[in-house]
Amino acid sequence: MTPAAKAADNSDLVALGRLVRHHRDLAQMTQQELADRAGVHWTYVSGGERGVRNPTFRVLVQLAHALGVSPGDLFVALSGAVTDGH
Repeated sequence: MTPAAKAADNSDLVALGRLVRHHRDLAQMTQQELADRAGVHWTYVSGGERGVRNPTFRVLVQLAHALGVSPGDLFVALSGAVTDGH
């Protein structure tokens, strides 16, 4: 895969977003509730869950803490662990 193709491939961001949504659903939180707890705007959570945002490490830590999981749990998505479409 060329560097340009790698840059255009957002499958890792989509997988990460699915896992964030999975944990948010388990916590029975809305995007607004998660955003408020994490200190970000709800549209940031929405974009992240859709894989159109590339969150910083700091935001990932904030989201993880708001979800009650470890930051490392969110990186499981990069290994393809969540593939059920959530």
